[in-house]
Amino acid sequence: MDAQKKLFAHLISRFDKKIVLHETMDILHLQKAAVYKRMSGDTALTLSEAVKLAQELGISLDTAVGTEGYHSFSHPFREVMSSFDFLQCFVDIMTPILPNEEAESRVIYLANELPVFYYLEYDSIFKFLVAIWNHLHWSQQELVINSEELLHPIITTLRNRIVAHYRSRKVTEIWNSNMLANIFQQILFAISIKAFKDQAFIAQLISDLEQLIKNLKQLAFAENRQDHPQHGKIQIYINEFGNYQNMVLFEALELRATGIGFDMPQFMISHDQVLYEYSKKWVEKIKRRSENITSGGYRFREVFFNQLEADLKLFKEKAERAMMASY
Repeated sequence: MDAQKKLFAHLISRFDKKIVLHETMDILHLQKAAVYKRMSGDTALTLSEAVKLAQELGISLDTAVGTEGYHSFSHPFREVMSSFDFLQCFVDIMTPILPNEEAESRVIYLANELPVFYYLEYDSIFKFLVAIWNHLHWSQQELVINSEELLHPIITTLRNRIVAHYRSRKVTEIWNSNMLANIFQQILFAISIKAFKDQAFIAQLISDLEQLIKNLKQLAFAENRQDHPQHGKIQIYINEFGNYQNMVLFEALELRATGIGFDMPQFMISHDQVLYEYSKKWVEKIKRRSENITSGGYRFREVFFNQLEADLKLFKEKAERAMMASY
């Protein structure tokens, strides 16, 4: 396949043939027949036309034509200015694997920190993290964490949609027992600088973290419980040796994408097929050296959750001491 056909094949895999047709007509100011000829290869696409399409549609020519020596990434979160933009970004990234007819779409999540999708399910955890992310990335204001702050209905809709679609995919996750350490540390530091407007919110946050760990424990048994909504859809592995970035591999009928953690909660995204295949082989190698705790690994599962619960207990003790000192 020549470079021009590869380019259009890549565009169609990302955006759908009809969208590519009409976008190309608009971008290049061409009639439908002229675009069809370029898509079929009957008419040569000029270099300037190829560059213009790539720029306007936000794709990499290296990735599209299969240049193996280079792996291009986009930073879809670069222009994010608010929590709404952030959630919309996740929706846009996941859109190609969301349709129900793509039953074979799957996600592999190599988790240095607990996959962000789990945090979205709990109101107090989500509000806390949005306040942190706002302070770090989107606002110059002083950090203030307020339990009474209302979330925009659109944010709630996007958040629920992301969680529902992530749960509906076939998912493989690789965990480690330190994956909650970051949020524990964030809460403790926020207490020490009196960032919480009220102590009741801290109590609710800790309660949600307790419930989160209980739900993670139930999820680890999902493969053995046919009444569980995640039965047969999730495989969880434990690996305590690896030290890696958060990585997400998205796979659907016409899509292969690699997400590398830039910082929490942002990912750099590549649609490079060579990088995807390499990343998948690398993750599969890590899986072979990990313990599957959903379809076996009972002893490892018990040790893992004992450690997680011990860490939670220690965190609660530190939080109580920090609250006595700061409030």
